[in-house]
Amino acid sequence: MILDVSQIITNDGASKRIEGTVSPESFSFNGQDITFVSPVEITGDVKNISGVLYLNLDCRARFTTQCSRCMESVSESMDFSFSERLSKNA
Repeated sequence: MILDVSQIITNDGASKRIEGTVSPESFSFNGQDITFVSPVEITGDVKNISGVLYLNLDCRARFTTQCSRCMESVSESMDFSFSERLSKNA
C-alpha cells in the first residue's frame, strides 16, 4: 500500500483517513506455512503535528496454517495495531 501524504506534509494540523486492503503473499514463520484467505483490512489515520507525521493503523487478517499438534489445517483471525512516527529529522 502506498500512502500519499503530500497534502498533509506541509500543513500543520492536517490529517488523512486511511482505509483499504493489502493482499500479502504466503510466508513461513517458525516452520509454519501461513496463507492469507482474504486481504488484510486496514483502517487508521496519519496526522501532521508540528511537522511530524503520526501514523496509526488497525489491521485485521484471516489466515490458514497447520496445527502443530494434530497437523490439520486451521483458520485463524488476527487483529493488531501499528503506530509509527515519521520525521525528516532523526
